[in-house]
Amino acid sequence: MKYPATRLCTLTLVLLTLTLSGCSGTKKESAAAAPPPGFPVVRIDTTSAAPITDTETYVGGRISLSRNGYVDPFDRPCNDLSSTPVKVRGRGNTTWDYPKKPLRLKFNDAIDMLGMGGDKDWVLLADYIDPTGLRNVLAFEIGRRLGVPFTHEARHVNLVLNGTYQGLYLLTEHTEMASSRVVTDPREGYLVEFDDYPSEEIFSTQTLDLPLKIKYPEVESLEGEARAAAIERVMGVFNTFEATIAAADGPGDYAAQVDVDSLIDWFLVHEITHNYEPQHPKSCFFHRGVDGRITAGPLWDFDYAYDYEPPATDVLFLKDRFWFKHLFKDPAFRERLKARWAAIKAPHVDTLPAYLDTVAASIHDSVEQDLRRFPTDEDMRLPADSSRLRNWLMQRIAALDEAIRGL
Repeated sequence: MKYPATRLCTLTLVLLTLTLSGCSGTKKESAAAAPPPGFPVVRIDTTSAAPITDTETYVGGRISLSRNGYVDPFDRPCNDLSSTPVKVRGRGNTTWDYPKKPLRLKFNDAIDMLGMGGDKDWVLLADYIDPTGLRNVLAFEIGRRLGVPFTHEARHVNLVLNGTYQGLYLLTEHTEMASSRVVTDPREGYLVEFDDYPSEEIFSTQTLDLPLKIKYPEVESLEGEARAAAIERVMGVFNTFEATIAAADGPGDYAAQVDVDSLIDWFLVHEITHNYEPQHPKSCFFHRGVDGRITAGPLWDFDYAYDYEPPATDVLFLKDRFWFKHLFKDPAFRERLKARWAAIKAPHVDTLPAYLDTVAASIHDSVEQDLRRFPTDEDMRLPADSSRLRNWLMQRIAALDEAIRGL
């Protein structure tokens, strides 16, 4: 992910009778900085108001969730959660350094959050650089419509931590191997992330030298021959695939090794949203599908996508990146991409601006209150005008249509 230069941010929150103190301390809510009515509120109270200071150390506490009079515009279930024990820590890499902190939640037992299914692990995305609150949730919606495997469920909430209103957050699933999350074969399966951020051990593929992290199996917990065998097995899958697509005489029989349909859908989600992550690559997840092939998904990290780095009108910008610089040499791949685009455009892509309008309307008051809590910062926060994103999206769809039909 390419980030703007970091600078110190002076926040004029004293006008709101609050002092920003990271994720610590007990604060009394004021009328100027309370969550707006009619929208779900998550309240977390850590034990003795203990601060959440880093992305490694869990802090105990209790959590509750109230619908607060909210009516979901898509008629999705929206259940309250009474006070429940929880452990909380920070999460994220660069995003943890922003004034608005993303959080990781861990329960003792599987908990159903807002009708998204039961699991012990959940994430509260702060989306600090995207005050519209739309970028990640729109990408997840595209993934859901196209059927990208294990696309995250997500719901907007307002967060109150130790009595202090913390702004608008996106409550979503944690990317992991679990029966309610990413499912794969427990013996031969894998979940990997192409990402070069040095927070975990990074391996490199032989042919394209892509940075890869093995999320499952948990190789860091293995030793000796067991560890070596697990690494060799997973890396062997991707080394063989890359050797096939990068062959000197053109891509070989890669369809036997990768779920091409899932890969095309994954490509289209990133192209529609103009997401830079695969260029690095970062936050690119793949897993072993039920048929044993490499399968794309789940999707992750779209807060820096769309129109942030101009010009964002360049189309098919990923065709010369990642695996696609080799796959696009195959006429069959291009034809398959064109056919998929033709099938999804009218029902699933052209209707995205209307979906965007619905979500923007539902979170409007929360966005406004979030901006009062964390005022616009030109070096870090993007414009909060959802209509700007909507107009860009319509132009993006039109440009992609012309580019894909011309392949």
